[in-house]
Amino acid sequence: MAFFITKHEIISIAFLTELPEADLKDEIISSSINKYIIPIISISIYQQINANPENFTLLLEEHLKPCTAFYVKYAHINQLIQEGSSYVPPEYQISNINIKDLATEVLSVASQKAVDLIKYMNDNYFPIPIPTNKKLISGFLL
Repeated sequence: MAFFITKHEIISIAFLTELPEADLKDEIISSSINKYIIPIISISIYQQINANPENFTLLLEEHLKPCTAFYVKYAHINQLIQEGSSYVPPEYQISNINIKDLATEVLSVASQKAVDLIKYMNDNYFPIPIPTNKKLISGFLL
């Protein structure tokens, strides 16, 4: 599967320690993009980004990749929790931190990245159209 972000980029952005790329499943990346990213950017812009990523450099590097990376990390942690995996990545092996609390913290970071992404999309891609039967006078829609 081709994504606008590589597994290496996800690991370098969101994970503290080097995680084997094979541990990040394409299904988790795809699910994270479908659940969290596409509702923010729209399927149309998602398709445009995949077709011509060079046209979206600022959006990708500053907003989309960080947001996606943290949602993938969140999904990855949840997958570990659900499977009760005996393998826990080194960054999660902190004796006095609950993995569920860590997942909550990662979700908090991802959510803030989503807020930043939404603001950027609203400022640059989704201008609010003025209805044709209304007039904007001194900042008021009449």
